[in-house]
Amino acid sequence: MSKAMILTGLGLVVFGMGRNVFALGGALFVLMLPLPLINVIFRTTLQERVPSDIQGRVFATAYQLAYGTAPLSFLLAGFLSDKVLQPFLLANQKHLMGQIVTNFFVSYKSASIGIPIIGAGACIIGSSLVLSRMKAIRNIEDGLKTFK
Repeated sequence: MSKAMILTGLGLVVFGMGRNVFALGGALFVLMLPLPLINVIFRTTLQERVPSDIQGRVFATAYQLAYGTAPLSFLLAGFLSDKVLQPFLLANQKHLMGQIVTNFFVSYKSASIGIPIIGAGACIIGSSLVLSRMKAIRNIEDGLKTFK
């Protein structure tokens, strides 16, 4: 599963740096490709490891957390882009950072949303690499009881 998460993170990083519709489309394809596999593993693990009498509550909580936080991330990304990153990039466009930004992005407006997307992808890749190296996480299912 960590390889699938790393692939998703790489797709997100490439999407954040995309300059044309073909690069964006390819990045989205790579980003979305492993998601069904990840969802199947997650749902199967929940169904096997959670007692049937509380599965409804556990599933409801898990999916409310997953789907309920998505609008918060959209609000946070929009705020960071418009109120923090764009003014910062415009104020520093003559410095070395401004030159680096113009090499990766089409404009400062696209950079102000591309940077958080790249950051999210990097966080996914980094956390997947760190967690995949931890034996306790790799073998987490060994200590859990299976319910049928």
